[in-house]
Amino acid sequence: MKRVWASLAILLAIALVTVYGALAVDRTTRKVDDSLRLVQELASGKDYDAARRETQALLAYWQQAEHQMAIFLRRDHTNALTVDLATIDNYLEEEYQGDLSAEVNRARAQVELIRHLYFSLV
Repeated sequence: MKRVWASLAILLAIALVTVYGALAVDRTTRKVDDSLRLVQELASGKDYDAARRETQALLAYWQQAEHQMAIFLRRDHTNALTVDLATIDNYLEEEYQGDLSAEVNRARAQVELIRHLYFSLV
């Protein structure tokens, strides 16, 4: 009988970690995607200072969340998103509007890839 309770406890622990991971990945990727969308809107409205502040806040948020995401995601995906987010700040000027749009879209595509890969496995 003890084996049954032990196996149920292990199964419950696995289920809880899975649910926690799904919630954490969902919350983090939604926040990153919303911030990227806001950066793109601010830059298209020519408010580059606000876009730069949002980008810096987003990068700080991601650097904090990346360690938790590394538990649930492959490291190469989190590193790719880190690189994509770090390059956005370099294009926050009017003459780089096309490049900025491409970089933001690349970062958003990486977020979507992370969501797809994680939630297709769960």
